[in-house]
Amino acid sequence: MKKGLRKSTPALLAASMLITVLAGCAGGGAANEPAPTANDGAETAGTGADASGGEPKAFTKYDPPVTINIARTVTPSVVFKPGETIDDNVHTRWVKDNLGIIMKHSTTAGTYEDLKTKMRLALAGNQDWPDIFVTNDLPLISEMISSGKLMALDDVIANYPNDILRDLYAQNPQIFYPVQQDGKTYGLPIFEEGSGNPPVMYIRQDWLDALGLQAPTTIEEFEQVLDAFTNGDPDGNGQKDTFGLSMSLDKGFMTQMAGADAIIGAYTDHLPKIWTENEAGELVYGSVDPSLKPVLGVLRGWMEKGYIDPEAGILDQTKASEAFVQGKSGIIFGPMWLPMWPLNAVKQNNPNAVYKPYPVPAGPDGNRGFQANPMAASYIVIGKDFKYMDGFNAYMDYMVSAMMGTSEHAKLGFYEGYDYVTHDGVAYFGNMSDTPVPKEKWPREDGSSIEVHKYFSMYGEAKFLPPRRFEEVAKKFAENPDTVPTNPTESDTASWPQEALEAYLIYANDRELGVEQKFTGAPTKTMTTKWELLLKLETESITKILYGREPLDYFDTFVDNWKKNGGEQITKEINEWYAERNP
Repeated sequence: MKKGLRKSTPALLAASMLITVLAGCAGGGAANEPAPTANDGAETAGTGADASGGEPKAFTKYDPPVTINIARTVTPSVVFKPGETIDDNVHTRWVKDNLGIIMKHSTTAGTYEDLKTKMRLALAGNQDWPDIFVTNDLPLISEMISSGKLMALDDVIANYPNDILRDLYAQNPQIFYPVQQDGKTYGLPIFEEGSGNPPVMYIRQDWLDALGLQAPTTIEEFEQVLDAFTNGDPDGNGQKDTFGLSMSLDKGFMTQMAGADAIIGAYTDHLPKIWTENEAGELVYGSVDPSLKPVLGVLRGWMEKGYIDPEAGILDQTKASEAFVQGKSGIIFGPMWLPMWPLNAVKQNNPNAVYKPYPVPAGPDGNRGFQANPMAASYIVIGKDFKYMDGFNAYMDYMVSAMMGTSEHAKLGFYEGYDYVTHDGVAYFGNMSDTPVPKEKWPREDGSSIEVHKYFSMYGEAKFLPPRRFEEVAKKFAENPDTVPTNPTESDTASWPQEALEAYLIYANDRELGVEQKFTGAPTKTMTTKWELLLKLETESITKILYGREPLDYFDTFVDNWKKNGGEQITKEINEWYAERNP
């Protein structure tokens, strides 16, 4: 595939794909075209509303610089050049030089769970609080609001300087429900493109071919393939050492990789862990809906026959995927990005292995479904004493415009030598090792580019992606992998495995099958004290049924216990919330 982008070629696609921890950075402001400062056209550097609201005003560079304290993860996927750190890198220097903001990371952690723990300890101990914090932990946000740690942002949202964001906020008011209390809004949503996580079905195509089978389109055919992959020696080694389906059950059915929502969705629209509407217009929790019981019976039977990974009950989603990667299982459900990781290792383990993505199977009544992708993956929350909202808004305005390709400075990439390299008048993206770019100009020693968006701490590492903005470019490269890229996003896409492109289009075609979470509000009063225990009860009870440690009728006992231990009251509270928004 060709990777070059000529400087004279204008950007054609104002979007980039968010695949958390995986995709390379696409779009952004070129390093040699800094934003104007106070002395040379400040109004184009960004605008902002002050913390108390009011009309947006032109932003000027802080002089002297101010410090904004940030809490964030610094995972192994955040890569730096030698000598750079999360506090001192090409992006933090740009922000200081052009906006007069020093980005100080007062709290960091290597994992999202560790960061949540640190923030909860800070909350409980009344310790110093960061100015900016990005999290997907809604109960934690609720605790922050109740403790008075966060700033209400309603006036800021109403007067937001970036037209794209302001319009999206106006079009999707429900996206704020999870961070609203007492009529006020305490968080800014980070939009997802809408295709990152819902599952497609990945199958070992070479196993199907060896056994003379076709990819299953129904649950009945799916079960036949499971049996053949478990008992038919699909790898041809003369041993009974394979099974049909990789699955993770350590936290229930609803995981990104190796989940079971597509199986359950073949039988019922009420998926576990999702609040859906029943025929009476009330919200019900799928994990206790009667329609789940017969599906548990099916899965229990598959477990007894050895079709499902016998260790599923103790495997997280990453560990569960290893069986497929190692050639022990033949089917795994997961997002369109699985071919980039971890399925990129399938051929490393077996160069002759072939796998392909397919649509999820239909149930006995033709039903197909899976968990819908949320519009927002996480939220930016801001400390109540934050003094530099105009600077934050200017930063956000610039970065969103750059990522969307609407900025005059967003023509090639964010920083040359990091996410792109120019050579002989041509810009190159992705891996430089198969380009004419000399090694001394490579961003990293192995030729790979650096995902600069992971330095954007005030936006939480993410790329900005409005819903459904990626389908055109994905289709373009799926249909013709040799298409010449014309901008950074297209160059990123050109480097995707063909399986990922095909998987994306499968999901895009089946997008309407997604079962949406109808309860999008902040945790209710009873949820704040009972929900974690109820989730534990749910996981333990379902695992006992699937492994045969309890009979199928134990599901009724679980439902009764769930209701008695707070579930019934939570259901009442959630329906009161739902009725207020759907009079």
